[in-house]
Amino acid sequence: MFSEALKELSLSLFGSTQSSTTSPAKKKKKGNKSTDSKGLTGSPKRRRKILQTFDNYAVSLRKLTKQVGDLREENKKLKQELKVSKARSKRLSDKVDHLKDVIKELVDTNLISEDALSVLDKTYCNIPYELILLLFYNT
Repeated sequence: MFSEALKELSLSLFGSTQSSTTSPAKKKKKGNKSTDSKGLTGSPKRRRKILQTFDNYAVSLRKLTKQVGDLREENKKLKQELKVSKARSKRLSDKVDHLKDVIKELVDTNLISEDALSVLDKTYCNIPYELILLLFYNT
């Protein structure tokens, strides 16, 4: 009776009918090929390394995403500045064209001579006379 109880206990604990006096047969390990909750197989060290690599990738991806967002914002600002610069350039070009027309009209009506324009040009340190007239015209 005692031996039968011992066999049942041994069977339930070790899965075999060997007595407690002999050691149970050891199962051959296939390495630490267990699967964790994330579905990764392999040794715990390998799994930690894989998870750390993915964490590093996630951090890098967040940094790159932020950089892309910053670059997009900078691009928007630069495009806006370009629009403003083009508009300013257009206005200045229109003013220069208008001044050229005014100068041509002044020369044609003999109100100012070509020599006077060259004197103005030399007097103001080689500043183009269109800009000089622009200054006088706006005041």
